[in-house]
Amino acid sequence: MDKKSNIFKSVLTLMSGSVLSQSIPILISPLLTRLFDSSQFGELAIFLSILNICVAIANGKYSSSLLLPERKSDINNLVFLNILISVCFTTFLYVLIFLNKQFSVFELAIRDSFLYGLPLVVFVVSIQQVYLSLSNKFEKYKSIAISKTTQSLTSSASNISLGYLQFGSVALVCSSTLAFITSTFYLLRNSGFEFRLKDVSKSRVKKLAAKYKDFPLYTMPQSLLYQLVVQVPVFFIQDVYTVSILGFYALSKRVLTVPSNIISASIGQVYYKQASDSFINNKKDELFKTTRKAIVSIFFITSIIALSVYSFLPDLFSFFFGEDWTEAGVISQYLLIYLVPAFSISPFTQIYLVSNNNKYLFFIEILRFVLLFLLFVLGKLYSIDLSQFFLFFSFIHTFCYAIIAIPILNKKSFIWN
Repeated sequence: MDKKSNIFKSVLTLMSGSVLSQSIPILISPLLTRLFDSSQFGELAIFLSILNICVAIANGKYSSSLLLPERKSDINNLVFLNILISVCFTTFLYVLIFLNKQFSVFELAIRDSFLYGLPLVVFVVSIQQVYLSLSNKFEKYKSIAISKTTQSLTSSASNISLGYLQFGSVALVCSSTLAFITSTFYLLRNSGFEFRLKDVSKSRVKKLAAKYKDFPLYTMPQSLLYQLVVQVPVFFIQDVYTVSILGFYALSKRVLTVPSNIISASIGQVYYKQASDSFINNKKDELFKTTRKAIVSIFFITSIIALSVYSFLPDLFSFFFGEDWTEAGVISQYLLIYLVPAFSISPFTQIYLVSNNNKYLFFIEILRFVLLFLLFVLGKLYSIDLSQFFLFFSFIHTFCYAIIAIPILNKKSFIWN
């Protein structure tokens, strides 16, 4: 009972931070949609898409390994390894940006100044990942909650202030950057861990890098593929349609993913630790029953909510965000198709990592990426309209989440044996 109580308390603490951090941007969105137009939101979407793709590989995903070692000396050496890889990747990113500027390999509808600042933001967010893992490791859930709220408040206040001064997309990008920096500095001081450079051993760093090599070999490519999958619409819309339409998509995605960010991410963080403990203590049967019950319950509740709001989304977006944003409501209707299974399954995909079956998840991400890449190519080749693109996009996601869910829900699968 005490363990269940602690799990509930941990989830509740993380959810409280997530509720505040995700609700604040939504609450001020009706104001922001009147301070910024859809094309400016589109520029922010491109910047954040590139950022998320880069962050997926910035520290080799060794940040996820920080939950596993017991010795503080090993944790200290792993933190150094994360920082070292992040510095190297940041430098490499600057080289890529310089080469792209010279040879124009990729054409992006954002300012050059945003690209020049991107590597530093990638570094900050990479370090943020490290200290989020450390906070989770040492059960500093309150620190995680406060950092999320701090990030949201900083971004929102800066967006409103700079928005009134009519800084346009610069306001949106700078506000996001400032928010990441503020949150990261808070975690540096409140993660429950103090990094000591003098305790770093070159030989130990090498041994730990080899010991946890599955994270860069499988978890990192999987994370990269996932981000590429998630960001496909951003680059497709920018390339085939307009930055303005991209802004509509960005707003609809932000509004619809609030429930996922509030609940799903919090459950996933705690579930990873509890699942690890259950596997170590050989309590797989209990974990399986809890996991299956949670997935079925979340899917059932989410489906009812989605069906009840589906028809009203265009009118709701028009009412809350202004008549210019009705198209965002139409796009939201297509996104709901896959967000229901995504919201139900995503928190529990951590079981693949815990059971050392992350290779399976990696192959699913490869399949999803291939299908979406084909959609991107064929969509551009045959100039499919926006509604067709989002319909196929949602069906592909739904299909892949179904494949991911089957082993989790099957007691006889490789996960539980």
